[in-house]
Amino acid sequence: MLSFEATLSRLPFRPMRIRTRLLILILVILVPAFVAAVLAVWYVYQEERVAQETSVKEAVRAFALVVDNELETKEGILHALANSPALAHADFHTFYRHVRSLAPPDETALLLIGLDGRKQVNTRAPLGAPLPFRRASNIDGLMKRDGADRTIVSDLFVSSLLHRHDFAIQVPVRVDGTTRYYLSMGVNAAILQNVLREQRFPAEWQATILDRS
Repeated sequence: MLSFEATLSRLPFRPMRIRTRLLILILVILVPAFVAAVLAVWYVYQEERVAQETSVKEAVRAFALVVDNELETKEGILHALANSPALAHADFHTFYRHVRSLAPPDETALLLIGLDGRKQVNTRAPLGAPLPFRRASNIDGLMKRDGADRTIVSDLFVSSLLHRHDFAIQVPVRVDGTTRYYLSMGVNAAILQNVLREQRFPAEWQATILDRS
C-alpha cells in the first residue's frame, strides 16, 4: 500500500496528462473544422470566379453584337447609295449633292473611287477639288488580300484631310452587273467611343475595341 507522501508526489503528473488529452481533443475538433472552412471558402471563390468570367464573356459578346450592328447599319447605307441612278449615269454632281446632305462631314465622309483607285467624290472636299490619290486606310491592301467584290472594313487610320482617327467601310458599286466603282465611308472613330460609353460597363472594367493591328 502506498504511503500518503507517495500519493501526493504522483498528483502533479496526472493534471498534465489531462491537459494533453484536452489539447488533442480540441485539435481533433478544430483541425477538420478549419480544413472544411478553407475548402468552403475556396469553393465559393471558384464559383464567384466562374460567374464573373461568364458575366464578362456575355458582356463582351453582347458588346461585339452592338459594334457589328453599328457597322452593318453603315454598310446598309452604302448599299442603298450604291444603287443611286446618278451613279449609273456617272452623274457625279447629282450624286455629290445627294450624299453631301446625308453625310455630316464632322462625323463621316463618303468617297466614290474608280477601279483605277482615283477618287471621284469626297464629301469632305468641294467637288472637283484635287484629292490625294493614295488612300490613308489599308483598304487597298485588304482588297488585294481578300478580294474587292465584297464589303471591307479597314483598320484605324489618320484622315488625310481632317488629321484624326477614322476607319472606313467600302462596298462595290455595280452597274449592269459589273463593278464600276467603290463606295467608301470614312467614319470618325469617336463614334465607337460613344457606343462603348453607352454600354455602362462597371467602373473597374477596362473595355477596348481593337482592329486587326
